[in-house]
Amino acid sequence: MDAKEKELENMKKNNVYELEKYKGQATISSRWIIIEKYKEGKKVVKAHLVARGFEEDSDKLRTLTHV
Repeated sequence: MDAKEKELENMKKNNVYELEKYKGQATISSRWIIIEKYKEGKKVVKAHLVARGFEEDSDKLRTLTHV
């Protein structure tokens, strides 16, 4: 089982989300963040699924983003 599968399994086990049928509601895209570390000489991979909420209001993003 890879890191993404483990994260999804933990989310299901902890009732983090509920599946909803699409009925025209607004959606927020998501992205996987993969972290690779070495602990005691072994490679440890962790994954986190995060919402990309910055897509909700692009005008607000332009005023808050440092270029």
